[in-house]
Amino acid sequence: MVRHIALFSIFLAFAGCDDSTKGKGNGVPDAAVRPPRDAAPPPSLEDAVPTPDPDMMVVDAMPPAAPDQLVIDGDANLQVRVDQSLELVVFYRTAEGDPIADGEVKTSLLDLDGNDHTADGIEGSVLEATTAQTDARGRAVFTFLAGPRPTTVRVHAEADNAAPVAWRISVVPDPIGRLTVRVTYDDAAGRYTGATDFSQAQVMLVNAPCAGIVAPPRNGIPMPLLMPYDGDESTTGENLPSQAVFSAVAFGNGPDGHVLALGCTEGITILGGQTVQAEVPLTDMALEYKGVYVTEQVIDLTGILAEGGAGDGGQQAAEILDILGAIGGGRGQQPFPRGDGIVQLVCDRGGIAQQDCDLLRAFGAPVIEQVIDEIVPPEVLDVLDVLGDVYGILNRMTVLGELHVSASYPDENGILPANEMRWQGLRFVWRLGCPFDDPADCTRDFSLIEAGIGARTITAVFDAEVRDEDLLYIAPHEVDLHLGRLALALVEAWVLPAILDVEGPVFLEDFFGQLLPCADINAALPPFDPASGFCEQVILQPLADLVRQQIDDLVPPVGAFTFEGTVRAVDARPDLLVDSLLDGVWNGTFGEGEDRMLIDGIGTWWGCRLGQCPGDAIEEGMAENDQGGGMPGEMP
Repeated sequence: MVRHIALFSIFLAFAGCDDSTKGKGNGVPDAAVRPPRDAAPPPSLEDAVPTPDPDMMVVDAMPPAAPDQLVIDGDANLQVRVDQSLELVVFYRTAEGDPIADGEVKTSLLDLDGNDHTADGIEGSVLEATTAQTDARGRAVFTFLAGPRPTTVRVHAEADNAAPVAWRISVVPDPIGRLTVRVTYDDAAGRYTGATDFSQAQVMLVNAPCAGIVAPPRNGIPMPLLMPYDGDESTTGENLPSQAVFSAVAFGNGPDGHVLALGCTEGITILGGQTVQAEVPLTDMALEYKGVYVTEQVIDLTGILAEGGAGDGGQQAAEILDILGAIGGGRGQQPFPRGDGIVQLVCDRGGIAQQDCDLLRAFGAPVIEQVIDEIVPPEVLDVLDVLGDVYGILNRMTVLGELHVSASYPDENGILPANEMRWQGLRFVWRLGCPFDDPADCTRDFSLIEAGIGARTITAVFDAEVRDEDLLYIAPHEVDLHLGRLALALVEAWVLPAILDVEGPVFLEDFFGQLLPCADINAALPPFDPASGFCEQVILQPLADLVRQQIDDLVPPVGAFTFEGTVRAVDARPDLLVDSLLDGVWNGTFGEGEDRMLIDGIGTWWGCRLGQCPGDAIEEGMAENDQGGGMPGEMP
């Protein structure tokens, strides 16, 4: 029975191979073909099916082998910071999990849409290599190099007879960054010298705009201190949060800790994994002006009188001073002051050609000097010296005094209001009675206060404007200078005592009393009494009053002088206090009315803060002066 079944199966197998039973090629079997009615009956199975050959037996095929596999080591979703690298590991194994050694694994770089960017990279991110051989463990290693910009990519790995695998990699910004700040100071534009005036510099990072920062901030992120600081140094801050925005505030300290300069740069964005560069230039902090300054001014008085539009009176006064100066040797140059002064006077006013003046000065001045010294009596020479020195006093008048600045800082318009310039004394050369050969060693100080001119008699009130580079502009102001009163004080305090060789002061009444024999005049007039006082009352006192009045009215009095100019404020210590006022220049007018004109460069001046001037006598002298007497201390 079994044998019959096997034979029947073989028959069916052969029948299935017959062309007449095949389909039409479209998967649908052809319709079955019926035999003709008169066909002979089919043979029996035993007769139709031959006995099979054992060597020709059909055997079923083996099922296909299971595929190999790629297995990612670790998480398939990864994250890496910009500009960093990432190691990708995959295992190549058989279906049973056995490692495939020395197998080839390939990778490719795709974007999220599946586009291949293996050759050109994505946002700077690339694969270091795309092919790797597995080791004995079946392990293949690839390196992913993240670019400088954030992005997301896919890395596919594939091998023969294995389904591909993929990593999803996100390139993210570095959460921290670094900042290097260069702090600079321009010596040429600033008042200080970076290499010598600064002891250190500091940088603070703040979350605020620069506009509101006028002093070093109390709160912020400090960066490493720059010490020493020479005007151009850099500092670097670490571990700063990415995408944070800061203002960098830098300030430089002086040797005593004062903040001398401040700078700010805003809008600095930290970039993760990078070192951001920024620069902060330092600019000088505001100076404090309030205080008392000892001053010395040199004023060309004769130039003002001659050119200032004061009319004939001013020009006449200037001519008188020139003549007195020439004869007295005040105009000339050493070693022949009188001879040279007279030659200059003649040349200036006589219209002599310059060539003749040069010859006259070279050969005539010594002769004139010799003749004067040999012929003129010594007491007359002394008087000439006095005249020459008086000319020197009034020609280049050196004024000692004080400047009182009322405000510490300028207002929003840069104005320091209501300041006072006070004249308190004169400094000049006085040769009469001087034991030194060099006139420069015969310098004297004359106190206007001691001469009876009050401490505030010659006072000017003015506003000052602080301009760039600490230049102070002194607005036009009238000086209450009464030239006649000043000349009279000089005559009585210096000139008359020098002529009479007595201690001063010598008042005009006393001087004329020595010239006029009042006792004899009184004895010759009724009541013929030498002590009657008639001469003193009727002649001597009116004469003194007349001369005093003439001197007093020599030139226009109060309000005739108008000054304006500039001076440079200097912080010499440095401590943000104005220590000195240097390179001062006066321009001004003299006289009254519309015809007066502004004269440039009529004087120069300088000053120093009280208590910080050269010389120990400054503070003592000023202390005495504040009590109503005394003179400013000696100044160089």
